[in-house]
Amino acid sequence: MATLSIRLDARTASAIDRITALTGKKKSEIVREAIAGYVDEVDKKSKGERPYDMMAPDIGSFDSGGMQLSTRTGEKFTEMLLKERDERRRADRRRSSRRVAR
Repeated sequence: MATLSIRLDARTASAIDRITALTGKKKSEIVREAIAGYVDEVDKKSKGERPYDMMAPDIGSFDSGGMQLSTRTGEKFTEMLLKERDERRRADRRRSSRRVAR
């Protein structure tokens, strides 16, 4: 666990002392819980500000007009890769045959 040293004003230090007396928790526990609560609050406020969060309810809810664009995507991608590989191999063979012919 990381260590953090902070300076507190008298009012905040007194409040932490009061909470430790009431709860029996250590000061570090109280500060960790307070920071965790603050992080949750900030996350809730910032959620929905990203473009993805604003569009999330709509993602996947629209039809492509019957084009089925995602059908067989894996197969098509594999075909594309194999075609590129074959073209590279043909080009390599042409280059090597030119070297041999010289």
